Amino acid sequence: MATDTPYQLDYITVLTTHQGLITRYRDYWNPLAAAAAAGTLPELLDSQATR
Repeated sequence: MATDTPYQLDYITVLTTHQGLITRYRDYWNPLAAAAAAGTLPELLDSQATR
């Protein structure tokens, strides 16, 4: 379900290199911002509260 609400998603990317080649790529982002924009934040939070 889309909400048509603008959102900002900040993230970082971590690259590890060795001898000029990328050996590892990782990115970190906030799934709460994406869920809020999609209108599914309450469901996401409920699913984590029952763990």
